[in-house]
Amino acid sequence: MTATLRGWFTAMVLAATLAAAALPSGARATVAGDMPDTAAGADAPVAAAVAVSAAPLALGRVGSAPWPFAPAWFALGALLVPAALWLVLAWKQAFETDPVRGRRRGVRELHRLLRELQRAPGTRPTPRQLHRWLLAAARAWDLRSAAPSADELAAAIRVLGGDDTLAGQWQGLWRATERGLYAADAGLADNWAERAQALGAALLVPPRTRRGPDRRVDWLPPLAVLTLALWLGAPEAARAGSAAPATASAVAADAAESLAMRDAALVALQAQPRDWAAHENLAHFYLQQQDGDRALAHATAAFLLHSSTPQARDTLRAALALAPGADSRLQRLFLGNALERLPAALAPGGWQRAALLASLLFAAAAAVPIVGRYRGWPRRYRYAGIGAAGVALLALAASIGAWQAYGELRLGNAGLLLQRVNLSPTPTDLVPQDETTPAAGGSVVLGLRAFLGWRQVAAGSQVGWVRAGAVMPLYGEAAPPPAAPARP
Repeated sequence: MTATLRGWFTAMVLAATLAAAALPSGARATVAGDMPDTAAGADAPVAAAVAVSAAPLALGRVGSAPWPFAPAWFALGALLVPAALWLVLAWKQAFETDPVRGRRRGVRELHRLLRELQRAPGTRPTPRQLHRWLLAAARAWDLRSAAPSADELAAAIRVLGGDDTLAGQWQGLWRATERGLYAADAGLADNWAERAQALGAALLVPPRTRRGPDRRVDWLPPLAVLTLALWLGAPEAARAGSAAPATASAVAADAAESLAMRDAALVALQAQPRDWAAHENLAHFYLQQQDGDRALAHATAAFLLHSSTPQARDTLRAALALAPGADSRLQRLFLGNALERLPAALAPGGWQRAALLASLLFAAAAAVPIVGRYRGWPRRYRYAGIGAAGVALLALAASIGAWQAYGELRLGNAGLLLQRVNLSPTPTDLVPQDETTPAAGGSVVLGLRAFLGWRQVAAGSQVGWVRAGAVMPLYGEAAPPPAAPARP
């Protein structure tokens, strides 16, 4: 069983290494432009045909942004908990199986009894105290028989390194104690307490012979986890960014009513930038206006903040059909094949919570075979715990992989460009156009800092400045102003 547990823990460590280290680099979705532009044309008619509800949603529904750290931390924590439990139980077993544990306990009991006698000077020991002294003395000198004698006590003292004088003193006191307990006249020497105090004071608590676990099976799994933690260092942690713009509008037959719903949604987003219902309504409004980039931005924000409704996915697919320059990652997640669409079952924040749940289940399941090994539980419980831990670890790895598939969209400072822009090296319009870098509308960018109506963004490997109204953060800032009406 020890070999089974060792192999199981090694497999868990290797699997967690893949979950926490390999997935962050291998499961990254390619940035915009990396994916061949094959699915866009084929799936555009399908996405355009998605039925989008015309009824506006009630405002004031606040969504949740992803946590500002990678779920790989959960994988590490899920391993550290059973590893720490393994070490604690191994240390406890080492102390319990220490050869001098019984002697240490007996010496302490003997000292405790003598302190009781010191607090009542001049009184004779009671039979109960004499019986306790015999038990403590036998344990202190490692006597294992049920009814030890004075001769056995003297022999045990000599085996443990005591001389004949010390053995004779303890032998004489033992016989005097037995006479006081069992003799017909129950006589006890007057100097019994002084003799017991002198011998007890000279008897020291023996040091431990096992100061910790001394078997490889007790140390290898925890050390493997510690090595994994040091090797991984700090898993990628997404800094909490400002993001989440949006606006809401009701798709109404009357244009004036539609504009009023749009304005109401903008007001709602000014009060609460994570109002996903306002984002959803605005996405419907801009779909009616055939403004694909703005519809895509608001539909993406609505989905990332609240992914539990099918309507959010339908709106996002319809927006992708109107935004031919949309980020290829979004096209793959929502218009790709069945395998590519799997991560879109939840938003990044939802996958983080799934990873947390899986890590808690793994820690609880992994504790079962560890405790069972040191407590002698039946093998069926241990095997059940190993199986449950394996399932939880697979779920944890899948959650981390799905979270990583969102790329920059999982970061708190992610945003979408609302139009085609040129990234300027400085926050001014005076930069010549040949010194700027073009970026398509619908591209995913990371907001860095703001300055006097400008925002510095990172689009892939390019960093530059754009007007603040040209980029919409996805997780928390105020919504950008509405698009100017088209001139006739």
